[in-house]
Amino acid sequence: MKQEQNPLALAMGEAQATLSHPGELHAVATDTARTLLTGQAQATVTAQALARATALAHATATAQEEATATAQQAIYTNATSGRPVINDPLQRNDANHWTVGTFLNGSCAFTGGALRVSGKASCLARATNFGNFAYQAQETFMTSAGVGGLMFRVDIANQRASFFEIRSNGCCTLATIQVNSSGENSLHVLMQGCSPAVNQGVNRSNLLTVVARSSTISLYINGQYIAQVSDSHARFGSIGVFSDSSSPSSAVAFHSAQVWQL
Repeated sequence: MKQEQNPLALAMGEAQATLSHPGELHAVATDTARTLLTGQAQATVTAQALARATALAHATATAQEEATATAQQAIYTNATSGRPVINDPLQRNDANHWTVGTFLNGSCAFTGGALRVSGKASCLARATNFGNFAYQAQETFMTSAGVGGLMFRVDIANQRASFFEIRSNGCCTLATIQVNSSGENSLHVLMQGCSPAVNQGVNRSNLLTVVARSSTISLYINGQYIAQVSDSHARFGSIGVFSDSSSPSSAVAFHSAQVWQL
């Protein structure tokens, strides 16, 4: 008759068998520890490599941004360093033939030593015509809802124009507008965003600058580079200033318009 083994005895036997081979147990433990340490070392090396790659990518991107900003500042300096072909204080109308008057939704008037534009109105220097140029003017928000900026390459014959707009909240837009034969407007936004370069608030002034060479347009606010875009919608035309507020009482004032022919 087969005698059943006591489970407790079986467990004790297995324990004794294990303890009877301490060399094997030590070898297994050593291999396990080596495997764990190797895995940890590989993980550490991988993490360090990723950290170095991230730091390098960040440094490269920063260097590229700084190089771009430096190059753009050089464009601004070179474009505005010579003698301007227009140097208009905008205190009164002159040979540039600025559009003044009261219109349907706004007005343009020389008052208080500036060209003041209210509501929705465009004031063009009708005697001007530029293709490659640097154009800048000082703009002051006269009310809290101030919206306005520079118009350029205004082509009346073909009903198209480009404009660089800033708002009193620090946001800005570059766009082109085309009016078709039916009188419908087609707006093409080239750049839009907010910038700390804008002096926000009422009675704060901002120097807006557009540098245009062929289809390349560079934008600056208070001498600081903002953006560069490519646009082929308009290649030449008049310069101007404008206000684009839905409130007729909202106004912006412009001083010291300058143009350099490039």
